[in-house]
This record gives sequence, structure tokens and C-alpha cells, in this order.
Amino acid sequence: VFDDIVKLTPQARAKLFDEVPSEITITALKEAQPEVIEAALGGVSSRARRMIEQELTGGAPATKKDVQKAQRWIADLVLDMADRGLIELERSDDD
Repeated sequence: VFDDIVKLTPQARAKLFDEVPSEITITALKEAQPEVIEAALGGVSSRARRMIEQELTGGAPATKKDVQKAQRWIADLVLDMADRGLIELERSDDD
């Protein structure tokens, strides 16, 4: 799920968010928990971070459907990148 990006290494988050358009990142973070927002912003450049933070605090609201769609897009990208060996996912004992 999208909230699991906090479990990615900083390097994996950087690779992930290099591939995610800023508009999708912004929409996905509209209803995210603070720790998820911080993890995501840690994976973007400082310039992109400032722009995303500005949009999150003052930008137009997104619909719940749009937020869920953006979060799903990112979660699917994580799985795709892991399948291609570009990033490594942390496995729990339950997996």
C-alpha cells in the first residue's frame, strides 16, 4: 500500500520519486499521514520539495478518488520497480 513507502530505504525512495511526476506526488500526499509525507519529501530534490510543500499547504483540494488513484499509481510503480530489480522491498516475517 502507499503508506508503506516509509519502509523503503532513502535510496529506494529517491529512485521511486525520480520516476513520479510532481503532480501525482502532490495528489497522493493530500490525505497522507505526516510520516508518509516526510518520507516522500525525503525522496525528492530540495526544489521539488519546496514546490510540493507549497502545493500541500495552499493548493487546491483533491477529491478522495483522485488521491486514491495517485496513491495506487505510486504503489504500482513501487511493485514494478521491485520486479525489475531497481529497488528492494523490505520483507516482514508475515510475507
